[in-house]
Amino acid sequence: MIGDRLKKLRESTGLDQRKFSKTIKISASYVCQIEKNKKIPSPRVFLLIKSVYGVDLLGEQGPEESDRVSGAGSIYIADGITARIVTMLGDLDEETRRDVLRYTEDKKLLKELRSKQRKRG
Repeated sequence: MIGDRLKKLRESTGLDQRKFSKTIKISASYVCQIEKNKKIPSPRVFLLIKSVYGVDLLGEQGPEESDRVSGAGSIYIADGITARIVTMLGDLDEETRRDVLRYTEDKKLLKELRSKQRKRG
């Protein structure tokens, strides 16, 4: 499962969840939830891990049958969409990958800002 692979990678670095999470710019609680197979990493997180550590958590075979989050509906990895996105992004040159990551981060921040404005309004 992806959570097991992430934990194995993190432990191989000698980092705890907090320090590991900082290297890929996500929260320690998100790392914990992924390791416990409660959450599926976003395409952005897959790409960050691949960029920072050179590891493709999906492997060459793509997602395993067991790669799903527990709980509501046991969602498979976005029915292969996440795997395809990560594969496509992995084929890009480093500069283009950084541009895509910046773009997705900007979209995320914009979405959060709009949500906060709606709550105030």
